[in-house]
Amino acid sequence: MLTEAQKKALAYNKSLCMTASAGTGKTSTLVNRYLHLIEDSGCKPSEILALTFTDKAAAEMKDRLLKETYKREEPFWNEIKDEMIWARVSTFHSFCWGLIKEFSMESGIDPSFSVLDDITLTKIMNEGIQKLFMRKEHDDIRQCTAYCLVAWGEYQTRTYLETLYRKRHIARSFFASFESDPGGVIADWQAYLESIRQQLIDSLRTDEDFMAALRSLSEFAADYCGGGDAATRYLDQIAPYLDAVLSASSTDEVCRALAALATTKGGKANMGSKKVFGGHLEDLRKAYTTMSVTVKALPENILTIDLDPGSPAMKVTLDLIRALHTAYSSFERYVEQEKRKMGMIDFTDMIDIAYRMIQVYPSIGRILNMRYRFLMVDEFQDTDPVQNGIIMKILSFGEENSKKLFIVGDPKQSIYLFRDADVTQFTQTRDTIKRWGGEEIPLDENFRSTPAIIHFVNGLFARIFTDTGNAWDFSYE
Repeated sequence: MLTEAQKKALAYNKSLCMTASAGTGKTSTLVNRYLHLIEDSGCKPSEILALTFTDKAAAEMKDRLLKETYKREEPFWNEIKDEMIWARVSTFHSFCWGLIKEFSMESGIDPSFSVLDDITLTKIMNEGIQKLFMRKEHDDIRQCTAYCLVAWGEYQTRTYLETLYRKRHIARSFFASFESDPGGVIADWQAYLESIRQQLIDSLRTDEDFMAALRSLSEFAADYCGGGDAATRYLDQIAPYLDAVLSASSTDEVCRALAALATTKGGKANMGSKKVFGGHLEDLRKAYTTMSVTVKALPENILTIDLDPGSPAMKVTLDLIRALHTAYSSFERYVEQEKRKMGMIDFTDMIDIAYRMIQVYPSIGRILNMRYRFLMVDEFQDTDPVQNGIIMKILSFGEENSKKLFIVGDPKQSIYLFRDADVTQFTQTRDTIKRWGGEEIPLDENFRSTPAIIHFVNGLFARIFTDTGNAWDFSYE
């Protein structure tokens, strides 16, 4: 028996985004939708592309589909059973692996390639870094590598090179933008810093205890101005900073004032004397403690970083990025050459090569769009921008795209940031589906837990999971 929400998820006349927490019958709904597409829309298993994040999830879904199919005895399903061998239920990596094999000419990869394990990749990277650091040729590569080593040391330079290679799709895009328009990159940095600073200031100005402490200290500074007590001298020093945080509109001015409050010497938790402050002494100390604890916990680099294009610090930064680009490019070429000699690609290559093929060869996108009448993507909160880009590229060909896509996920369960998963992809794709005339369907009935546990968890996490306005934050529903 399906719930009303699960029944709505069977619709195939529009794209859908289904949000499903643990225990809400997600897999059951996916299986029922898949079988409903075959039975009601008349499509074949080979015309449905079902993608998920892990081998385990893909195997479980395919197993459930086979079991449900073989339970059905009607002649129609007897024919479908034979066709289930062509069912495309796989991970993103497996799907891309198949594309590279199928379109080997376009990919430029020998179809007999094998997959490189992480241990071997690490060994190749270590060899590449060693050759780079010990380079004998007196050329620009050696000079730039030496500049990085002097600036960061061997360990940090090694870490940067390894991280850039593991995230090479992002690295290539960044360095290309930097080389073509460094001013634009700096402008992006400035806009991002301004956004972060404004969020920080807004957060502080809505902190009632912190703002009350600032107002109290400002009043104490005005009332006891010019006194000979150490506490009054400290208040005289911080008075302009207090006023700036309380009333200044410029984020730069407020951040400079916050940094000054965090570093100005002379304040103590037990400062002041009864003789000077009388009955207000404890209020003074309490206000100072609240203010001091808050400002000293703020990220100093966010408050003080200088992104002025003409500053000496920015000049050094730009020179370092150029040097890193030169050193990294040499390192990447070595690793890529070694992999090709071995006839191997790694998991990142699979996704990147598939994306690049569809981008460079529109004919591949058209073939895939015609091949698959429906696309279903599970665990969508764990996709990265390139994986989502593959889906959107496939959908960019053809006329029925607004009806083809079905995604399911739970933003609260996005835990693979370390693998470049980007939960904002879920938000963006959900909004795209709505623009197409599709719908968001929440599965809100839990079959796994008792009502008492559900009410307790909902009450607790509704307070912890709040929508802060950041693209990656979601309220608990």
